[in-house]
Amino acid sequence: MTGRLDSRTDAGARAEEESTATGLVRGVRWLTVSTLVLSLLNYVYSLGLTHLLDVGAFAVFAAGQALLLTAGTVSNAAVPWVLAQTLSTATGAEDRRRAVWFGLTLNTGLGVLGGALLYGLGLGFAGPRTSLVLAVATFLVFVASSTVGVLQGARRFGLLGVLKVGDSALKIAVGLALVAVGTGAAGALGGFAAGSLLLIAAGGWVARRDLRRPVRGTLRAPHLWRTTAGVGAVQALLSLLVTLDVVLVAYLLPDEAAATYQASMILSRVPLFLAGAVAATVFPLLSRDPDGLEDVVRRAVRSFLLMVVPYAVALACVPAPLLALVFPPEYSRMSVVLPLTAVAGAAIGAVNLVTTVFQARRRYVRSVVAQVAGLAVHAGALTVGAALDGLVGMAVGAVVGTTASLVALLVAAPARWRRALVPTPDVLALGAAVVPVFVLLQPWPWAWVPVVGTTGLAAAVVALRGRPPRVRTGRAAT
Repeated sequence: MTGRLDSRTDAGARAEEESTATGLVRGVRWLTVSTLVLSLLNYVYSLGLTHLLDVGAFAVFAAGQALLLTAGTVSNAAVPWVLAQTLSTATGAEDRRRAVWFGLTLNTGLGVLGGALLYGLGLGFAGPRTSLVLAVATFLVFVASSTVGVLQGARRFGLLGVLKVGDSALKIAVGLALVAVGTGAAGALGGFAAGSLLLIAAGGWVARRDLRRPVRGTLRAPHLWRTTAGVGAVQALLSLLVTLDVVLVAYLLPDEAAATYQASMILSRVPLFLAGAVAATVFPLLSRDPDGLEDVVRRAVRSFLLMVVPYAVALACVPAPLLALVFPPEYSRMSVVLPLTAVAGAAIGAVNLVTTVFQARRRYVRSVVAQVAGLAVHAGALTVGAALDGLVGMAVGAVVGTTASLVALLVAAPARWRRALVPTPDVLALGAAVVPVFVLLQPWPWAWVPVVGTTGLAAAVVALRGRPPRVRTGRAAT
């Protein structure tokens, strides 16, 4: 009898674990699809603004957008991840309420500080009005990130994906409307505030029961503070890596060259968002399944690379006539810069994914030391590159700096992790196939476009149809 009960218990546990893993894979699919959709929307927005704004105003917008990306990366990875972990393990209503109020209170304070900081930074390249819009948008971005944590904790990835697309769509609609009435870069950045308001409203509705009344001693939670500090430090350094070049270019290069570089980096940032979609859903599994870490990491890396390799190679060899068709004449040097920024963008996405493993296993100090070393190389390479060869030199510096950051993290990772981070044979085969094909088809854009589109779609389908990683429990990973 005891044996039968044990067998039933084990079977029930395996079924629950399989259900959890399957749910996480579905989460990756939801967030990846929504990421692709909002990336397309952001492309349309940025490309439209290259025609609606002069190069000076676009450079201001791109620099402000880069700062908002920094704020968004920090806000969406620090408190929300801690909030998601806490909500997923909460044992009662009081624990849930305390976690929600902790996240909301902390994000409100961080939003005030972040808004003040970005207002000061904005004055370095924009006027007071644009800087104020930047500050308000930053505050709302932080508050809205509480919604992300609540939905991640509840594993409502479908709703989260829909809201992210809605956020982007509303941002574009409001931003374009404001630009149309003559508000310039300030109006284009104002759209970010409108999108955040949608997330805040949705989060308030989903968590309405937990928000009925405040919880006393909300911020007296040492374990939450320690985790938040560790995750926040890693994400802050990641954000500096992501935005340092786009901000420096506004100071180091003339307006036309700066706008070209920033437009190129906007196209090259998709790997960062894809890595974020994968990371957001595998993070809880990496945290709870130390014995299965290699399996989870290997599958996460495979999914990421299958989607990113065709995209990065396509950016690196996009036919010049297509660029001339999309961008105004002032952006004629895009064809020279894009191959370099495509490599840098893919490296940044990989850095994002690798730091997720460090955070999940609470190896914050190792990650921070490696990131600081890589960031120092990045800053030096960008500055020297801009001084030596302007636009192209800075793009080369971005490749050197982002690659150095990735290498530093791989060196700091335990050998067990590095084995899991090696590209799988099918990824290597894909890279070996697409590079010569995409390059050879460059002279024929009419053939290049369908081949690239079909290859990218097929690779994404394969990446998102993999079987779920095994979920197990056991000793802590080292």
